[in-house]
Amino acid sequence: MQGMYICYNEHSKKLCLGNKKQSGGWLRLSVLNMEDNIMKINEIIRTRRKELKLTQEQAAEYLGISAPAVNKWEKGVSYPDITLLPPLARLLKVDLNTLLSFKEELTDEEINHFCSRIFAVLKESGYKPGHELAVQKIKEYPNSYKLIYNLAGFLKGALLMFPTAEEDKAGYEEEIRGLFERVARDKKADWGIRGSALNMLVGDYIQMEEYHRAAELLEEIPDLGVDKRPMLILLYRKQGKTEEAVKLTQKKLLQAAGDVQNCLIVLMEICKEQGCDEGVEYYRRKCRDAVELLDLWEYGKYVADYSAAVAEKDAVRTLELLERMLESMGKPWNPGESRLYDKLAEQSADNGQQKEIFERMRNGLLMEIEKGEAFDFLRDRQEFKDLFAKFREGGR
Repeated sequence: MQGMYICYNEHSKKLCLGNKKQSGGWLRLSVLNMEDNIMKINEIIRTRRKELKLTQEQAAEYLGISAPAVNKWEKGVSYPDITLLPPLARLLKVDLNTLLSFKEELTDEEINHFCSRIFAVLKESGYKPGHELAVQKIKEYPNSYKLIYNLAGFLKGALLMFPTAEEDKAGYEEEIRGLFERVARDKKADWGIRGSALNMLVGDYIQMEEYHRAAELLEEIPDLGVDKRPMLILLYRKQGKTEEAVKLTQKKLLQAAGDVQNCLIVLMEICKEQGCDEGVEYYRRKCRDAVELLDLWEYGKYVADYSAAVAEKDAVRTLELLERMLESMGKPWNPGESRLYDKLAEQSADNGQQKEIFERMRNGLLMEIEKGEAFDFLRDRQEFKDLFAKFREGGR
């Protein structure tokens, strides 16, 4: 992409945005941006105008110019006069940095910082203000697909943790789904992020029992290619980069450990659906062993047993396991404390924030149990009521 400049025209005595090709009286005063990956101002104007549901005529009227001028901006034929930049930014509800693309893509640290800010708002003011803040941040960076994907996933998880009126929940879910669609449909987005967004959409449509739509989206996700990590690990070792080799191997191990646990739970659930009690017991035991062997979150030790106990309507066993699960959700989990993942210690989440998230998850689980028909067999038991009183709203 060509660089953008603040230019001064000696004939008209006006400042405007220009590029390298401009001549005939135009004097370049300073470089605005030379980054190759920066989005063009014309794309920002077009994208934000459409998001705000403004016509070119309406935008032109607001700025006191002609509609063809706006059309030329959006096509990249010309740039706005520099005196129009502040009102244009106000019209599009962005700041000048965003309008001029001084900084289009965000770092992982910045995205994590935004998520922390939004989480603080969710905790202090509830879901709606947190959701609105996330949407506003997306408007500031309308083409940072990494930000959009991460905030969409964050909001999706927050819906499970923070109370929301039932009449509003469907609207929020649809808006979040729209964010995933936006990432999945834009071919300019990194394929890794697009594929992850498609995967989230597939899960949503399966849950909504729209299986045909889920199958269509799955077709858009290519089969996994070659995993380059084993070769990269080998290369690091040969280059004497032992620390990098160990760290990448531990990352791969932690991911594989989670995959093993999930696969065992799925196999157990299938056996349960088929009425195969022996299979349920076998995979339940293997799941517990895998969690202990691979130093995974303690909560995972009880999930399979708990699921089996609920299916069997074993009230005593269900309550015993539920209490252990709820207690484990009050404890921070730091994979870096395990010898298996000790090189990943610096990547561990902040214990205070993690504890808060786990407690929100715990309250969400309690709400599900309180309302779910599958737990009717527990309702009249005093132990059940005592357990709720103990753990409700972060109780110990």
